[in-house]
Amino acid sequence: PTTLQDAIIVCKKIEERYLWIDALCIMQESVRDMKLQILRMRQIYAAAKCTIVAVSADMAGSGLLGGGPANNTLCCISEGCHNSLLDSSPWSSHAWCYQEKILSHRAILFTSGGIYTQCQSITVDMNGMPLAKDRKSESGQVQCDWWYAFGSFLEQSWNPMFQQ
Repeated sequence: PTTLQDAIIVCKKIEERYLWIDALCIMQESVRDMKLQILRMRQIYAAAKCTIVAVSADMAGSGLLGGGPANNTLCCISEGCHNSLLDSSPWSSHAWCYQEKILSHRAILFTSGGIYTQCQSITVDMNGMPLAKDRKSESGQVQCDWWYAFGSFLEQSWNPMFQQ
């Protein structure tokens, strides 16, 4: 599947020799193996250099970017908008996403709104810029800041990662 192929490319780019893929490393038809491996997930995430997260992918064939970014893709530049993007994604509907979010020390998040790196204290966009803290309006609602990324920017940022 495309998502697995993309994950292998990312591992090569970050010079990581090992890749844990739940669907391949856990015998899916064995309830016993699934229970044993689920108990080990804390150790697996703790030992990982980072977690590669296909946030916008709805299936293994979608690729890390969930079919790829489109021109005029809306990209987050604030923490609240980023959290909203994550919460409304296909990834957040899976039971293991909470585990990935809480147990991962570092993550590379591939979303329809950009590629982000995240550790337990900060989230950074694909240009290395930390996401802005959200402001609250007088009514107490979070105000999100967004910006539009157009084709040439996307081609320069996304496409090189997946070229051989």
